[in-house]
Amino acid sequence: MRWREIIAWPVAALLGVGLLAVNAMDAPPAAVAADETGSDGAEPDLAESETDGPGMENLASPGQLDIVKRMPAAAGDDWAAQIDFTWTDPLGETVEGHFSLSAGSAEGWLAGLNVGQEVTLTETSVTGLPDGYEWLGTSWFVDGVHVSDGPSIVAVVGENGVDVEVENHLARKIGEIRKGDTGGPEGTEIVNEAPTLEESEMWAPGESRRIVVESTNTSSEALASVVVRDRLLEGVAATATVCAFPNGDEVEATFTDTGWEATWPASMGTDPTALWLPETTITCTADVALWADAAAGTHADRARVDAVIADTGEAATTGTASYHAFSGGLQVIAYDGRKADPGVGSAPDWVTPLKPMSDLFQDANDEAHAAEYVPGSMNRVRAVITNSGPSTLTWLNVVGETVSGVPLTEGWICDLSPIGGPEAYDFAESGPWAELIDPGASVFCTAELTLGADDRHHELVSATAEAIPPGLRQGALADRNAIAPLVGPPWPVEDADPFLAFAEEPGPTPTPTPTPGPTPGPGPTPDPTPGPGLASTGVDAAWPLGLAAALLLLGGLGAFVTRRRRERA
Repeated sequence: MRWREIIAWPVAALLGVGLLAVNAMDAPPAAVAADETGSDGAEPDLAESETDGPGMENLASPGQLDIVKRMPAAAGDDWAAQIDFTWTDPLGETVEGHFSLSAGSAEGWLAGLNVGQEVTLTETSVTGLPDGYEWLGTSWFVDGVHVSDGPSIVAVVGENGVDVEVENHLARKIGEIRKGDTGGPEGTEIVNEAPTLEESEMWAPGESRRIVVESTNTSSEALASVVVRDRLLEGVAATATVCAFPNGDEVEATFTDTGWEATWPASMGTDPTALWLPETTITCTADVALWADAAAGTHADRARVDAVIADTGEAATTGTASYHAFSGGLQVIAYDGRKADPGVGSAPDWVTPLKPMSDLFQDANDEAHAAEYVPGSMNRVRAVITNSGPSTLTWLNVVGETVSGVPLTEGWICDLSPIGGPEAYDFAESGPWAELIDPGASVFCTAELTLGADDRHHELVSATAEAIPPGLRQGALADRNAIAPLVGPPWPVEDADPFLAFAEEPGPTPTPTPTPGPTPGPGPTPDPTPGPGLASTGVDAAWPLGLAAALLLLGGLGAFVTRRRRERA
């Protein structure tokens, strides 16, 4: 990246006008490409310029961007402004710098640009205004045409160059304004203020809070044409924005392309029916919810109230109040390591595992679902630690505590290789891990547990870390070995999860008790009636058949004995 700082150069004594004449390039783009690193450290060369003196028109030349700053008389003679610029050169390198404009040197230019070159211009600060006045915003004009009222524009260099005018809007400061959250989803009392990114308020993923804006007319003037504006700076927008005005009117705000606006109808027009009187307050409320994904994990906006002084028509404002919030989270699941680990994906497609686990007996969070071990067997206990929010974490620490029962056979060892660390890291010996942990990333930890007969175990696995607001991540990346918190106040996140197990001595095998069969009943009564073809003799006909069978058996046995005797002889 090439970086060129545009410096204010007072040449009014030479040219008779307040002119900032600076060439941000050492040569046309083709020549600059050979020095794309800007390693020589030389200041940009001053551009050649000719003028006919005061009143001349400084028209852009081919390949040149001219810029001029317009300020109202109320701005005085001590104001100063900074306008940043950036563009991409033919080799794809980014060139950055800024104009430093002031009341005594209000114009400047960039030379040596290609026709068709796009240059982004952003006004970043206006200072030195008289007491009691506020900078409200910026209007941009390109080649005499109004193109934007925002902080930035993209100007395209034409065949005759391009002329840019920057106009600031000022107003008398007539009030005070505060903005913050209530600490929960209801209420109207401000509990937490977070006016800068470095002072951001951290929420848990899925948390909702009420945002409150309080504006008080601290001047001695009655104010008309009152409009509350809340400009979205980053992340998710607030919802259900409602403003309560001093006369009791409640107005639902309308969302525009820049944020919420609530106009007080009774204060509008040439004959308003209500005015914002001194020492009265306007209170606005809105709801915001932050989630674990990056797109919905941050919120930043800036509120102000604009009006006019009823007697004079002069523009008035409360100034601005900003609020910054982000969500950060850490999740711990301790579970029975004899079963499969939960899926967590891998960088950059991380997946946050479900807590509690779908298998409650693997999760083993309570006595009713404790893991059952075989006495004397060695068993793995596992834990998965996940950055469950959209913010980067650092300063991770994992602690295992035996709440009751038999202690672990082997303590917790964590595999930090998915986040750039060692495969076997002992937090108890080495302390917290001070590197950065990306949103969604997970690491697994392992311990070993052996239980004897009738032993029990209750483990509590805890993890702590420090969150870094997304807007401050780049600063954290610049020093990955810094001890957290890297910037701003600490934003701690934590979680814990229990694991319970038991083992029981199996009892003796019980002797099976035979099941008694049915009691035999009396046999059938013989039928005295003879069968067909048999004369009745009064004796059971079955006994002669049994006798005949017995005689045949004895005869056979006798023959067998006689034969054995003969063989012996």
